[in-house]
Amino acid sequence: MMAFCLNMPDDDVVIKRDRTFEGEALYGFMNGGSELFLEYDFKVLRAVEVLYKGEEYSIELYRMETPEDAFGIYSQHTHRCILADTLNRADCFSRYQMQSVVGNTYISIVYSKPAQGVEENAVELMEYFCRDIVKDEFVIPQELQVDGNISGRLRMYKGFIALNNNAPELLQEVSGEDEYKIWSYDTGEGRKILIITPDNRELKIID
Repeated sequence: MMAFCLNMPDDDVVIKRDRTFEGEALYGFMNGGSELFLEYDFKVLRAVEVLYKGEEYSIELYRMETPEDAFGIYSQHTHRCILADTLNRADCFSRYQMQSVVGNTYISIVYSKPAQGVEENAVELMEYFCRDIVKDEFVIPQELQVDGNISGRLRMYKGFIALNNNAPELLQEVSGEDEYKIWSYDTGEGRKILIITPDNRELKIID
């Protein structure tokens, strides 16, 4: 098993609470939403509450089966970013939260004070807690011809819950399929939809 951010904290990072939830034990952490994570092959959550540079942060590191799964679950949670993709990776900053993807891990960091842009302490904490993660990148299908930022524009759906919650109009595209992935890319003028099943890859353009 790969190391999962298990290094002891430096003096600057004061860990106030540190919990781990594996598989369906995620239900013990969140009342709703666990099914969506499990749909994306969730493995382990490390939930840490820390004090750093005089401020409190809640850090959640969700290890998924693959980097693609990590991006998929990230893509279901990124909305209304103040800034996006500023760190040469998929990342989203809102007033009270930073979200990102590192390798096969989706990261959420919530801060106690609002920020209007990049929250540098949160970035430092992400780098600190993710220093042992294998940083293999997810691969965006070439058919989509993605250009520019992806956070908030590119989404990957992997099951009924994700589609039903965010893109129910696409459910008919995979009716009768047990296994599928749907990539949806907002071009600014419409959407490119790539439907991947075990036997087929089909690209559609939706105005």
